[in-house]
Amino acid sequence: MKYILSFVFAFLLLSRAGAQVLGHQEYRKRVILYNQDVKAAGERKEAASLAVKSARTNMLPFLSANGSASYQFFPPPIQVGDVFSINQEGWSIFTDLSLMQPVYAGGAIAAQNNIAAIQERIAGLDQNNTIENTLLAADAYYWNFSASQEILGISNTFYGLVDQLYTVVNARFEDGLVSRNDLIMVETRKKEAEFQVLVAERNYETALQALNIFMGTEASLPAIADSIRNSSTPPDPVPVADALNARFEYQMSLNAIGIAEENVRMTAAGFNPNLSIGLQETFGTKPLNTDNSFIFNTFALARINIPIFEWNNRRYQVGQARLNVGIRELENARLVDEIVLQINQALTNLELSRQQTELAQEGLQIATENLDLNYFSYYEGRLPILDVLSAQMSWAGAQSNLVSANLQYKLALSEYQKAAGLMYLEYLALMDSDK
Repeated sequence: MKYILSFVFAFLLLSRAGAQVLGHQEYRKRVILYNQDVKAAGERKEAASLAVKSARTNMLPFLSANGSASYQFFPPPIQVGDVFSINQEGWSIFTDLSLMQPVYAGGAIAAQNNIAAIQERIAGLDQNNTIENTLLAADAYYWNFSASQEILGISNTFYGLVDQLYTVVNARFEDGLVSRNDLIMVETRKKEAEFQVLVAERNYETALQALNIFMGTEASLPAIADSIRNSSTPPDPVPVADALNARFEYQMSLNAIGIAEENVRMTAAGFNPNLSIGLQETFGTKPLNTDNSFIFNTFALARINIPIFEWNNRRYQVGQARLNVGIRELENARLVDEIVLQINQALTNLELSRQQTELAQEGLQIATENLDLNYFSYYEGRLPILDVLSAQMSWAGAQSNLVSANLQYKLALSEYQKAAGLMYLEYLALMDSDK
């Protein structure tokens, strides 16, 4: 029980003054609120929404005004036959105000609107995908810190065990009950334990700094994370088809195919007739300004453009656009294979990590029992000190193995949640619970 109490005491030492008690889900929320990539993804989504509104204006009437003024130095007189000449003024003014309405643009406007709408959907999917990737990174930072927190506690406990043993052996040595060799072996192990504490402290501080910086707080601010030994219930396996449809990368790829198809229509539209109608009001001097008088003119306009011969340019450009559709489809097929592989590997890794955790737990129980027996036998004088030191090392190794196994399991669980499309759903549920 002494080493158990020592472990608890060492862990409580981590509860430094002003330390923040930081739960796993709370850390996730802080990271998402701070992360620059998530904020940038939100800005890209907003920009895509504005692009949709901008594209829709191409279907509406547009009003434009033009104007020009000129002055000609030494304007020549205008002669009419052999009878007389008219003195021309040196300056002239011309303005016009036009109201135009596109009637038919060969399908280009509709294609542009569809592309803008698809890009807005892609921006929304990209935002969700960025949140998922950030959550995955947050889990890695959090559980690595939790593991370093646990290892530091184990290192301090191990040092306490060796120090207690040193006190006992030193007292026995002074009483002449043990040899100098026993005391030297314990002293050596004590220095090794002290070195391990220093390494654990360095790893702890490094993990703490990474944890804090990733959520935008002071790097050295003390924190207490959830124990990595806390049990986590694995999710039920998700069918591959459902997981595939839940992956934002897959949905973005499908929308990219949609953009390529709309580009085919827009390319073809450039070779179709287009028609627009409108009204134009002009105001200015006469073409030959002889009396500085101004005139108004009103026109009804109809503009039509019909491409007739482009040297097969339409066929070439449309064919190129259709090949781009095929390229996107092949890229999507490759992405499907990659996602399916990720899902299967993540599930396999999760199951193996769970089994390793169970084995590590069993190993720790055996090492703990062995340490108890070796302590008892040594104090009874039936075992050499080397057996006790070996049992201590086995116990410390079993503790570290359990922490490592739990860390791998936590990371494997996060990887599977990401691969199966469950991480973002869990995040939404967390956000809804706070409302």
